[in-house]
Amino acid sequence: MLARNLSLTFCAIGLLAGGAGCFQQSTLGLDLSVRGHLSMSIQRASGSAQATAVAGINDTQVPFAQLNLTDDQSLTVGGVKLEPNIVTLLSLGLFGQVAALVPSVNSPSTYSISFDDRGTISTMTAQPPQDFVTVTPESGTIPRGAFTINWTPTGESGVTVDIFVSGLTPDDGDSFDDDFEDDPISASVVNLPDTGSATVGIGDLAFFLAGPVTVSVERVKSVPQALGFAQGNVNLRITRSLNLTLTD
Repeated sequence: MLARNLSLTFCAIGLLAGGAGCFQQSTLGLDLSVRGHLSMSIQRASGSAQATAVAGINDTQVPFAQLNLTDDQSLTVGGVKLEPNIVTLLSLGLFGQVAALVPSVNSPSTYSISFDDRGTISTMTAQPPQDFVTVTPESGTIPRGAFTINWTPTGESGVTVDIFVSGLTPDDGDSFDDDFEDDPISASVVNLPDTGSATVGIGDLAFFLAGPVTVSVERVKSVPQALGFAQGNVNLRITRSLNLTLTD
């Protein structure tokens, strides 16, 4: 597909879909064990000493309603409090309400996550996927017809793999873009089994221009939240990015 599957909050989905929009409200007076849906992502680049933790809370009973924590509520990852930081969130292309850079951990170690709900503290741990050992091809050219990505380790329980390709496509001359320069394009093949090999085909790359592309391979694990919210998951991602050249 030609759009990367970002982890959007319900509010962001509503805006992108052209709906009535979204609104924010305080959690004051709300029982989050009944009405809170937590969406948390902890992602890092392969080998990095830091990870980015992002979280958003939505109201399970009000479509597109974001819930803002009060001053006496907080989420922490690895002992670091997640704070509202719209600049950080937008620069990362992420949707959420609070974020922080946190020390990364390597499996089998775990991230410690906590929620302080006005003095009532809930904690959980989440084990990330194993970091990549190898991803190939590391460099060089890939054909438009199809190319294969190989990675290790493989076969990890609960882990799936996403592959994203970004590059350029010819300017389409639409009314929203009058610069006549080539436009960014992306394709994704997601939710693959952790078998160590996957192929990206011509159907995914048909609209790409030949030339430089970035291929990102992500190992993904999702675990249910255990912090007292009604619903939600913690998604853990490790990414290895490759700079390759697409050829006809």
